[in-house]
Amino acid sequence: MIVEDNPEFGTAAVKFFLTATERPLEVTAIHSAQDYRLAIDQLETFPISNSGAIIDCFFPMKTGSNDSSLGEEAVRRLESTDPHEKEVRAAIDSVREYADVDEDLNGMLRGHFQSGMNTARFKDGSFFKAIAQVGSLKTNDSKTTMNLIIKNTLRGHRGQGKDYYGALRAAIKESESNQPLGILVAAEAERRGIPFVLATSTHHHDILTQPIQNYASQKGWALVDCRPNSTEEKSQQTFWHRAYGVLESRAKTKVRL
Repeated sequence: MIVEDNPEFGTAAVKFFLTATERPLEVTAIHSAQDYRLAIDQLETFPISNSGAIIDCFFPMKTGSNDSSLGEEAVRRLESTDPHEKEVRAAIDSVREYADVDEDLNGMLRGHFQSGMNTARFKDGSFFKAIAQVGSLKTNDSKTTMNLIIKNTLRGHRGQGKDYYGALRAAIKESESNQPLGILVAAEAERRGIPFVLATSTHHHDILTQPIQNYASQKGWALVDCRPNSTEEKSQQTFWHRAYGVLESRAKTKVRL
């Protein structure tokens, strides 16, 4: 089963499984799905024995619906299992009590935390205590003033940090195809005992893919990615040969278990 919403990539996958001479398998049927609804519908009748799935990371819930509610659910699932993100959010929320935290300051604070600051002990540190001391002198514009003070303190010392989940939400607003629904289809495949791998045209350190890579690692899932800035790899049969090799390895592991 191939879950892929990009026609060029999907065509390359089908061509590999039907014509590649190096593939060590006999193909009896190829199931293709371009969105979440089709994938789930097909999984309901998908044979468990002698089967496997290669699942894209990003695709619509239902093509053309512009419904991103399931994408938000997927982002929340990724977010809720990220312990560092929980700590970072708690630290930034503590700053909100005294300062307006806009996008720019959010990035600066994340850069501060991602450079090694212990977020769990943030409120016990001198930096936060100074914020709280000055910020407690409330005036009509005290939060705006604290925003500027903190920015001036951090500017030049820390770069902008990455807000992975904010970036995912922004990408989903741009296109329904940017929903990370691969993790939901993968969870269903796992529940049904169907071997699978996740596959993406991005690199696993891409800002939108890194949270999926982290989640997959936690779950013990495999993710096959491309080199940085090499999305065209997924249109080549060599990519699908590599993805199938990982899938075959996962299937053999499942049989041994």
